[in-house]
Amino acid sequence: MRDAQVVLEKLSVSVASGSINPLKTFTEHATPTWRRRRISMDDVTDLYEGLRIAVATVLAGEAAAFADRTLLEGIAVLKWHRRLGGDMRKRNRILAAIYKGA
Repeated sequence: MRDAQVVLEKLSVSVASGSINPLKTFTEHATPTWRRRRISMDDVTDLYEGLRIAVATVLAGEAAAFADRTLLEGIAVLKWHRRLGGDMRKRNRILAAIYKGA
């Protein structure tokens, strides 16, 4: 919940300034912290998707479109970081056993 609050604050700064950079920069800098806390990038992406839906119900017009675009940029950053090794993805136990040769 506290991550959602900070992301929402950065989104409001982005919408107020008319620039995507505050949220995008925050996402870039917060990714190592989320990894250290063993939070999957998929979970953070779900958080951003949930915020996209919630913000669309509150904002209207051009502000809603800009907020949606800004959150999509944040999701693109998260998807790029998901490609990197070390993401705590849940693995299928059967496939892990096959790869081990058990």
